[in-house]
Amino acid sequence: GVTVVAKSYNNNVDYTGYQTVNFFNSYLSKKALDIFKVDDSGEPVPGVTFKLMLEGQTLPLWKHKETGVYYITDPQDTVNYESVENGLITVNDSGHAAVAGMHDGSVKNFTLVEQSAPEGYIKSGDISFRLTANGTMELVGTYDNVTLTDGTMHVVNNSARIKIKVTKN
Repeated sequence: GVTVVAKSYNNNVDYTGYQTVNFFNSYLSKKALDIFKVDDSGEPVPGVTFKLMLEGQTLPLWKHKETGVYYITDPQDTVNYESVENGLITVNDSGHAAVAGMHDGSVKNFTLVEQSAPEGYIKSGDISFRLTANGTMELVGTYDNVTLTDGTMHVVNNSARIKIKVTKN
């Protein structure tokens, strides 16, 4: 089954009126990268930007205008896709971004580089990961704030707030 949750709707339609709901199906291969940016309490951190590097080179990206999914292969379709300036991936209000078109059967070494963090947060360091020949993804190295499971990467932004404990003698 499918569950639909409305974030907002027009509530002033009389009982004889109609609401139109448009659905757009977007299939993402398991070989796509889903990025979730959250804070240290698990809440989404929207607006963070990343660059995706392949073997040290910034990848050109295209973004689907309806779904917001990024692609690293040129779809040759300027009606539904737009070229992304400077190859920047921006997470949405839910702290999410998806990148598809990454797998072509070869082993690839990627680096996800955080370009900006919201005020009050510390940028994450560079995150290196490998896409294997069979399409699985694995982190290269150990990261305190990053997990990568089945193509889903969770990146935790730590708060830049300083905690001070004051005691009175």
